Amino acid sequence: MTLVFLFVSAVVFCLIVVRQRDVQNREAGMRWAREIQGSLQKILDERKFLPQKLPAGQELEQASPFVPYPQPAEVSRLELAEQPFLLIAGPRRGLILPGQDGYACVMYDSGKVEAVWLSVPEAQAAQKRRQQLLAGPAENG
Repeated sequence: MTLVFLFVSAVVFCLIVVRQRDVQNREAGMRWAREIQGSLQKILDERKFLPQKLPAGQELEQASPFVPYPQPAEVSRLELAEQPFLLIAGPRRGLILPGQDGYACVMYDSGKVEAVWLSVPEAQAAQKRRQQLLAGPAENG
C-alpha cells in the first residue's frame, strides 16, 4: 500500500512540476507579445497607423519568429484591407502537456493591437489569412 501511495504521489508531483514549467514557458512568450503590443499601440494611438518596422528592442534575441513583422509595403497593404490580421508570432512554444503548444502572437483589428496565445492550428490559420490579405482579392476564374 505504501508503494502505491509513493508511486501516485511521485506521478502527481511530476505533473505539477510539468504544468508549472509549461505555464512559465507560455508566460515568457506572452510577456514578449505584451511588450510589442504596448509599443505598437502607443505608436498607433499617436500616429493613427502602424509603424513600418518593429520598434527597436522588440526583436527576438535567440530565435526567429514563426511569422515575422510585415515588410514596410506589407504593413500598408494589410491596414488597407480593413480586416483583422496577424502582425507577428513568436517562436513555437513546445509545451509538455498535450494540446498546449502554441505561439505568443500580436494581432491587429480596427486600430487595436492585442497580444494573444494561439494554438498551432490557430496560428497557422492566422498566417494563411495574412498571406491571403497580402495576395489581394481572389481572382474569379
